[in-house]
Amino acid sequence: MYRRVKGPGQFPPLWAAIRGALAPGGIFAGQMFGVHDSWAADPSMIFQDLDQVRKLLDGMEILRLDETERDGEASTGPEHWHVFDVLARASNPA
Repeated sequence: MYRRVKGPGQFPPLWAAIRGALAPGGIFAGQMFGVHDSWAADPSMIFQDLDQVRKLLDGMEILRLDETERDGEASTGPEHWHVFDVLARASNPA
């Protein structure tokens, strides 16, 4: 499922839809921008810090959560990348 979110206000319902679409034991695989990313000043995009990412994953089994910060290049020129790569499993009902 991929949907471009236009503005931070659209993220909570999108995240709720993603969580709701996961069957028990289903895996979420995704990437979230971190707050130190060069694009963080763009008010139309969504950025998370580590605590926020963990809160979004609350109740899920975190299989992998990697935070990467590095300088590099984007199509627009120099870029400081700050991203979270996430693998998390939806809870099984008790």
